[in-house]
Amino acid sequence: MAVTTNISIHLITSITAVDPKGFGEPLVLRLKSHYGDTDITLFFNVGDHGLTERLVKAINAAIVGPIEPPPMAVCPLEMAAYAAAAKTWSGL
Repeated sequence: MAVTTNISIHLITSITAVDPKGFGEPLVLRLKSHYGDTDITLFFNVGDHGLTERLVKAINAAIVGPIEPPPMAVCPLEMAAYAAAAKTWSGL
């Protein structure tokens, strides 16, 4: 019987992939968010010795800088919603 695990990390501001060149060829995803930093280590069971290196290059090439917040809204109701969200997440 398979078990599904879901991980939810919110407000990520940057992501970096790292190839630590360790035993088992793990891939480390280094996430930064408003809640702190998180490292997720993935070990693949595929026997492809170049997979980790290719994934690191692809992920890091896709993320060229900090992840930008949503653009400023034009609609006054949307602007109010963003302001309310910012107030909530800042701890009032």
